[in-house]
Amino acid sequence: MPEEICATEDRDIVRNMASIILCLLDDFDYQRSPEFNDLIQGRSAAFVAMKKRIASDAVKRDEQRKRVEKALGDLLANDDAYKLLPKEHHTILSELVGFAQALRNPA
Repeated sequence: MPEEICATEDRDIVRNMASIILCLLDDFDYQRSPEFNDLIQGRSAAFVAMKKRIASDAVKRDEQRKRVEKALGDLLANDDAYKLLPKEHHTILSELVGFAQALRNPA
């Protein structure tokens, strides 16, 4: 990686972070998100089925994928990623924040 991307001493951390982010993106399913679960909590079976059908649409999946990509990019600025990724990934998100804060060149 060139120096303008990251400091030499940060390269291993950046590569590790990139690998983690790719795994999170590969595993992403909006229907497993806290946001989606809050939306359908206590709703009728018909409402839940409708929301699941809408969430399964290819265009909606692409929109949600873009949202989670942006949320991961903004992880140090806000907690949107925690709303979009399942709770089992929240520890990993916290680790990513720690890695990012430890970078010598956080650009």
